[in-house]
Amino acid sequence: MAVFTSLVRLAVAVGILCAQGSQAAQDTGTATVFTKSNRPAHDRILHPVLSQDADTTNLGNLLPSTNVSLNWGAQGNGLVKVAMVMAHPTVLLEEVDDISSVDCQATAVSVAFGSTEGFDEAFADWSDNGDFILVTNHLGDCDTDNERGFYLVQAITSNRETRTVVASAHRTDVNSTASSLEITFSSITVPQSKRAITLNPDGFTISNSLSLPAPLPLASFDPFVSVVANKADLTASITLSGHIKYSLLEARLSELSFDIDASASADVGLVAEVKAAYNTTVKFAPPALTFSFVNIPGIVSIGPALAFAIGADLGAEAGAAITADLGVEIPAGNAHLDFLDASKSSATGWEPKFTAEANITEKIAASIDPFAEVTVELQFVLLSGLVDLSGGITARPGFNNDFVLTATQPLIGGEKNGSTTAYHRPRSVRPRNGEGQLQCSQGLEIKSEFEFSIIAFVTQFFRTTLFHTTVPIADKCFAF
Repeated sequence: MAVFTSLVRLAVAVGILCAQGSQAAQDTGTATVFTKSNRPAHDRILHPVLSQDADTTNLGNLLPSTNVSLNWGAQGNGLVKVAMVMAHPTVLLEEVDDISSVDCQATAVSVAFGSTEGFDEAFADWSDNGDFILVTNHLGDCDTDNERGFYLVQAITSNRETRTVVASAHRTDVNSTASSLEITFSSITVPQSKRAITLNPDGFTISNSLSLPAPLPLASFDPFVSVVANKADLTASITLSGHIKYSLLEARLSELSFDIDASASADVGLVAEVKAAYNTTVKFAPPALTFSFVNIPGIVSIGPALAFAIGADLGAEAGAAITADLGVEIPAGNAHLDFLDASKSSATGWEPKFTAEANITEKIAASIDPFAEVTVELQFVLLSGLVDLSGGITARPGFNNDFVLTATQPLIGGEKNGSTTAYHRPRSVRPRNGEGQLQCSQGLEIKSEFEFSIIAFVTQFFRTTLFHTTVPIADKCFAF
């Protein structure tokens, strides 16, 4: 048995992790364990912030324009930019330093100026524009925290002594005032925040590390099999940026795409105690780490989730203890996810480094295909639910192992025919010739390979494989 163990370790000294083969068992039954629940979401509501390009000393900003750009961010840094084409000419009051106060009532907005020049400019510009929009930014009682106020103005009056323009207006919203909008999100450097969220020049970044308590029972199907994880350490970091275009006049989403840069690693050890012939898939998914950190009330909400899963496809024709120690590292990978056109989605990079070791205690035919998954999912809601989509990518590396010992041996729970063993072939054990016979008539046959896929999905539209590779590790017969 020491020779057998050495041969197995030699054959799988390079390989690993994750690829879910959820094919049903053929002869001995199928069972799947799947546990998943979400952790409480970590909300990060962004605040309106002044555009870095705005010259607030320029009184020309009082002239209404149909093209406006609004920024939201944190700690004064712009992270999300919303460029809008407005149905009515619009003034952003936040871009004028000369405005000293803004007071809003149910049917009026009063704007006071610090200078006569500002007052005169506003009265002249606003008198010539008919209906127009005033946008407030948390001045007076015109809007709530984290929101801007949109007011449709129908007429104005003025008081030169107090340098105040009073607009007859009523509160409205983006849905009613914009013709189209274009949203981009990225970020500039800010100090690292709590709850594993960091922000950097290339976009929003989420990092998560998870160490599951060991030993962790993954599944138990008495009296056939039990599977335990004696270690499970997983880490991942993702950076997001994106671009969105929506026409309110046409009620049409013309662009929704995200770029996802990721790195990940996993170190997993599994022990399967098989007491009789059995095939099954076990999977454990701890709660996902979820966020709602792009949240602009009434305009857009983007809630990413970072989820892990570990498990194995397991098949054995008799009793044995089967172990697998797996490790994988993905230093860098990029995925471009186009929610509207799967053909425009792509994956680059993704060069995993992998190691593995497997062992089996009995002379039987068996397979163990351990896997781990890292999934990034994005929930996107635009204009209070006019568009509601979710999609993401799953990194799925895997290690497929088939061990078949064809030497004569009695079986636990198997069948015997004279001195020749007859058995139900486990799911992933493959015949080697057209007659369905194994390559080894007396000996140990090992087939091992590393498999890695990047799968993109948008729940309402598509699920497609962006990248797939299989690396052969061993396919040999060790004759006895």
